[in-house]
Parts: sequence; C-alpha cells; structure tokens
Amino acid sequence: MMRFRYLALLVIAAVGCGQSPARTAATANHSLSHGPAVTKGESSRPTPPANGHGDEQAEAFAGYWEGAVDMPPFGTLHMTMRVYKADDGHWTAAVYAREARPDPLPVDSVAFDGRRIHWSLASRWFGDYDGELAADGLSIVGHQTIPPDGATPSLNFVRASDAAVRAFATPEPAPKELFVEVDRDVRLEVLDWGGAGRPIILLSGSGDTAHVFRRLAPKLVERGFHVYAITRRGFGNSSKPDPATPANYTVDRLGEDVLDVMRKLSIEQPILVGHSLGGQELSAIGSGPLHDKVAGLVYLDAAYAYAFYDDSAPAVPLNASAEDDSGLTLDKRVGNAISAGARRFHYRDVHGRILAFFAPSLGFDWAGHLRKWHPDATVIEPPNATHYVYQSNEAEVLSAIAAFAARLK
Repeated sequence: MMRFRYLALLVIAAVGCGQSPARTAATANHSLSHGPAVTKGESSRPTPPANGHGDEQAEAFAGYWEGAVDMPPFGTLHMTMRVYKADDGHWTAAVYAREARPDPLPVDSVAFDGRRIHWSLASRWFGDYDGELAADGLSIVGHQTIPPDGATPSLNFVRASDAAVRAFATPEPAPKELFVEVDRDVRLEVLDWGGAGRPIILLSGSGDTAHVFRRLAPKLVERGFHVYAITRRGFGNSSKPDPATPANYTVDRLGEDVLDVMRKLSIEQPILVGHSLGGQELSAIGSGPLHDKVAGLVYLDAAYAYAFYDDSAPAVPLNASAEDDSGLTLDKRVGNAISAGARRFHYRDVHGRILAFFAPSLGFDWAGHLRKWHPDATVIEPPNATHYVYQSNEAEVLSAIAAFAARLK
C-alpha cells in the first residue's frame, strides 16, 4: 500500500517497520530527544568512561562520526554514527541517515574486535556495516552490505566536526504528552507543543511516531500555529490492539481516531498534515461525512495510491490474504493489518483545500493527476526533496504551510 511497493522510494517506512524484539531498550529508543543527554561542547574525540572501566576496543570508537554512502536510486545518503556507553554499561551505537529521518535507524547489534567495528540494522535497505579504525583514530574505512542483492558500497567515516556535535546537543522544546481514549481500551499518544493560532495536527508515516516531528513542530509554533501530533494506534506509546482483529486497523478506523482526538481535545477546524502513510488518513477524513470539520489537508510526499487514485493510476493490491504471522514482530503484524485494512479513494471524492509536496518519483505522474482533479490544489515538486520532505526542504515546507493557512477561512 505504501509508496515503496511500486516506486521503491519509501526507504524509511521499511526501516521503521523492521525492528527486532531482540534489541535492548538502550538501542531501541535512543533518539535525539530520548537518549542519554549530550552536553554542550561535547567533543567528537574519544574520552574514557567516567567509571574508569570499559571495553578499551570500544572506547577507541567513542564519539560522533560522519560519512556518506551511495544508495541508488536514492542518491547519496549522509550518515552520522555515535558510539557511546549506554545506561546499562554496554557500548552501543546510534546511526542516522540525515536525508531520511531524524530518528536513529534501528540497530540490532554492535560488535568491536580490535580496531574493527560491526553493526547490523534491522532494515531491508541498510543491512550490515564493517569498518576498520585508522591508526590515528580519526577515520574508519568500511563498507555497507545492502540486502537483498548483497551490494557492498563504501561507507567511510571521519570524526564529526564540533559544529555537527553541537547540532546534536541543541535542546528542543518539549511538548506536553497527552493520552486520549479513542476506543475501548485504546489510548493514543498526542503531543501538544502549544501555540495560540490555528491548530495543526501532524500525522507520521508508517513506523514513525508523533516524536518524528519534534524539530518541525516548534517552528510551526513560531509561525503562529497551535501544533499537535498523534502517534497512530499500534505504534510507539499508543495502545496496540490485536492486529488479528481486522476492524482494529482499517483506514476508516484510523481516520476516526484522528476525529476522536479532535473531539476530545476540542480542536476545531485544524489543518491536517500527513507524511507518507498519513496520507491515507487525510483522504479517509477528506472523503468522509465530517470532511468539513477540517480546514485543509497537507500531503507531505503522501498523495500516492493509498491516498488517491483514478482509472489510470497504478493498481495497488488491497486486502490481500494475510501472510503467516507466526514469528513476526508486533510492528510487522500491525503493518500487515493496516495494509489489509486499506481502501482506495478516488481523487474526486476527497473534499477540501489541498497542499501537496511530492519528492521526485518514478513512473506515474502523481502530481499532474492531483492537479487535474483538484485544480485549486497547491502542488509543489522540489527537485532536491527526499521522502522526508519536511526535513530535506524544511524552510520550503514551513513557508508553504503558512501561505496555505493564510488562504483558508
């Protein structure tokens, strides 16, 4: 149902859905805002642990590293790696693909052997990394093994600049965390950054949570909006009802969850902003009887076949028979249930004002068809955008949303 099934561009949804239950809490949840604090002025150079003991092999790698890997058809991805000692005393790593997502990629394991480092990512796209530390301790020469064909592009790291380290250390405004009941025994995590203007509700892509917007949201507040973000059921801190019950994860149920949050929090005439898979919830609401409860719909690389179709659009397999779920993680089973609960939304059936960003795509002219059926829509196609367009083209997205809101009633 998602874009990578027919365009092979939604790298990060695959990353986010591929987590392994074997990961420790330290590696599973170490994001920029949830991991051990990085102090101002922290150096990327290795320092001995405060308790005076630890794995000397790992200590040589401690700190921040920067590199780049060529990932056709996605182009060059710039990677940041942090090697650090977790709260449980074990050395681990956080790995970030800067053009892709602000959260770290899910690391399954990290191993040190002399001057070599090896880590595995729970992802069909990024796979394993092997590298060797240079004698001066300032660079790592290595390669990534990319499944499924086993390509091994070079990925070399150098010590990160002090400016890069300080960027990771910059504190971000903390939202108020709410839990809103939307169904029997189902509560959704809602982050509220405050603000005094028109409400905006941010909906993440598959595998992400409301926290993925922690950099964008405060900047929207500065632009004069009251900003919320919702973690959909089945993910993050929200409830995870049984994916074996089909009704728990239909697209209409997910859309109703958003409307329930609006009712419970008395949010009136918000702008709904959906990234990636969030586009299906926007279209579910925009084509429903309560479409007039929202002021506008913003699709952030999200207006694909799970959100819009006409007779010429590529067919998307919906409601396929469920695969054998035995041995699958809960995240994967939830993803399968969402796929099985999808339905199609014709362009003409989705009502309301629309702003849509499209990253460069392959094949079908999605932007052109949206313009055809919604000539009043604002459609933007930045040539340098990534799927996480609100990160790669943040200033452009912020300006476009502000201009879009100014035209609404």
